[in-house]
Amino acid sequence: MEHQHLEDDYLYEDEDALSELRELRSKIDYARKNGEIEEALNSYYEYVREDILKYSSHEAFRILPEYMEYYEAHPEFEKHKYYVMWAFKMILPVLDGYSELSLEDIKHYYDLYKSCCQKYSYSLRTYYQILEYYLFSTPQVTSLFGMNMDEAHESAKKEPRDELCDPEAVEAYYDFTYHLDIKDDDVSAKEIIAPYLKKENYYGSVPHQSYYYLAKYYWNKEKYSESIQYAKRALIMIDNDYPDYQCFFYIRSILFDIISVRYKDKALRVFKKMLKCADQCQSEGSVFTFFECSYRLFYRLEKSGIKTVHIRIPDNLKVDLSVRQNEYQTSEIKQYFYDKAKAIAKKFDKQNNTNEFIDSLNEEPICRE
Repeated sequence: MEHQHLEDDYLYEDEDALSELRELRSKIDYARKNGEIEEALNSYYEYVREDILKYSSHEAFRILPEYMEYYEAHPEFEKHKYYVMWAFKMILPVLDGYSELSLEDIKHYYDLYKSCCQKYSYSLRTYYQILEYYLFSTPQVTSLFGMNMDEAHESAKKEPRDELCDPEAVEAYYDFTYHLDIKDDDVSAKEIIAPYLKKENYYGSVPHQSYYYLAKYYWNKEKYSESIQYAKRALIMIDNDYPDYQCFFYIRSILFDIISVRYKDKALRVFKKMLKCADQCQSEGSVFTFFECSYRLFYRLEKSGIKTVHIRIPDNLKVDLSVRQNEYQTSEIKQYFYDKAKAIAKKFDKQNNTNEFIDSLNEEPICRE
């Protein structure tokens, strides 16, 4: 599989943050050199898993073709196909976070995943489930795939469950979001997810994601009070259970944006925590969202009469502003984040042949509930 080396000129790889990946890379190289095939395969999978959970999957995307090629070269380890497919499955949902990839490039990866499911005798249930989310977030690809989100949802339902499928709690989350996004039925959606919001039934990040999704849903419905309450609940849970996971970087950005309408001090605290690792996030889409939400936060702070803010911006984010002892003019830092977001928005709009990202950025931020 051909694979373009991806570079992010506005990000850098933190030496401490990625030390675990360097160690795994060394393990892979050592195992391959010494003919320890199964050890190499296990280390490839661990590399992908750790990168997606902690570093937002840029390196995982780079290593996937190498991982698959190595597995294909060693058919005697047929049992490892499960882990290869799980790694691919984890990477697929984040492909649209890279502006270097065209829509056709992304479709190529979806097609490859589908063909691998068929080749290795797996159900297409996971393919349709992941595609459903992509069609929702990028509706202009409907014609490219020949189906819409509703059709992908129904196709997934017809496919049998197998070992590649997610647990029932996660599939309930899929139904929950479907009833919000497509059916616009929050009553049924809450009934579907309610059993998995009870502490005794918690599974992974299902409750965290569910509260976030409700916050976003009510925000779009202009029910700001409900949205803010769900956003607060989601933030508390994420901070308690996943404080250092980069895979929540995008979600945290949306959440501090929502609560900043009412709780500016709390939103600013969340922003400051995220700012410490903003230059480590390797998902361009997540970084755009963080910059966009940061712009809206400082827009609201300025509107509320706050003229200066005390923050420490990492050197690698290249701030060229007047500053005294980490004290910035609110109007200047607001413009700084707007400009950072705009630069990325142009790349994604070029990729998608739309003005969606610029239009989103240029919407006047809501300052009152």
